[in-house]
Amino acid sequence: MITYLNCHKNRTEFKMLQQLTDVKLVDFDNLEQGSLLIPGVVLKSLTKENARELSKWISFRANHLILTPAWINIDLKKVLAIKPEVKIEASSTGDIGDYTITTSVYSTFYQEGSIKKGIRFRNNTSSCLITVTTLPVLDYRHSISEDQRRDWWKMITLNDSDSGEVSNRKPEAKDLLSVEDKMILLLFGAQIPLFIEPEKVIKKYFGTNLSTGVIKSSVIKLEKMGLVNETSLTVEGLKLIQSQNLDSFQDVLIKRKENSDDWD
Repeated sequence: MITYLNCHKNRTEFKMLQQLTDVKLVDFDNLEQGSLLIPGVVLKSLTKENARELSKWISFRANHLILTPAWINIDLKKVLAIKPEVKIEASSTGDIGDYTITTSVYSTFYQEGSIKKGIRFRNNTSSCLITVTTLPVLDYRHSISEDQRRDWWKMITLNDSDSGEVSNRKPEAKDLLSVEDKMILLLFGAQIPLFIEPEKVIKKYFGTNLSTGVIKSSVIKLEKMGLVNETSLTVEGLKLIQSQNLDSFQDVLIKRKENSDDWD
């Protein structure tokens, strides 16, 4: 059972939602314990009173707030009482919305390459689970199979009792590092300078292309996770490389560095 705001029942998201699950309409003054879905686009129209009611509801651990498309450009930290940075940038291609999530949240449940399309977090151990997604699960404009919608819906509605504790605390690094993150981590381990022409460094040592933006985002992520400092691995970063049996890859980079006098 998912609850949905009565004041927005005429939106197409509500009609699409009814095809996926049982839905109960509620008002801000009688929000119920459980899961509440709100299309992100309506958040900027919240009154101060409604925002206060929603903030109170968010403070209860048993609840689950689900935010889905449609979206507009929005900084959720300014709208909701949340601690991590979560910004949505909306652009349109034809009639279909396209969105980007910029966030300090670690826990990602759906990602395409380096692009996050689904995150979940808690402000703290006593607050509700918040799921933010840009997947068009309720967008009729996208040609998506019924099976795909239902697979996405299962991921979006997953909560702590199903998946284990979710929070915005520092996570288990081994479960969260992407291939790109591991590349950057190994370069730090080999003490290979990365900040002068970083794209060329990645191309030279790994034979692949990463944009400067992706590289910088990965470095910031590794710093926040306590795995690297300005120029090298931290103790935790070294432990991770050892625990993941990445030592041999690091050794290859070190030898390549020692045998290279200039760019290939």
